[in-house]
Amino acid sequence: ASAREREREREKERDEGKTELSQQHFVKERNPLVAMTSITKFVARYLGSISHVKVRDLPGHIHKEYVGPSNTWWPRLKNRLLEYKEDHIDEGSFTPVKQVIVGVFCMAYLVGLPAELRHLRHAEEAKKNGGAEH
Repeated sequence: ASAREREREREKERDEGKTELSQQHFVKERNPLVAMTSITKFVARYLGSISHVKVRDLPGHIHKEYVGPSNTWWPRLKNRLLEYKEDHIDEGSFTPVKQVIVGVFCMAYLVGLPAELRHLRHAEEAKKNGGAEH
């Protein structure tokens, strides 16, 4: 077994018994209907896991169960990036390209949104005051 597989086995053993929900619970499926069912199950499990928590205790619960201590962030990020590379990049999948395209679109939209809103506000004020629109 490779070092990566041994690390995954150790992580599974460590996580057994925890209620932590992570992306590993999703079924890797190309069929959108099956993937949606998996996401629905994930959301149902997540909501079920927090249904017993009082509202005032929710931030602490989320931090403890899902965010974790800051010294585990980098190892988890590195692990997730390695999994992503194995699942998508090494397989020659088109998914990373689609995700970059969508990400660039969203960033461009968010960056341009304030200017567009200013333009619309100016046009409304000009229309209200009887001035010419640009």
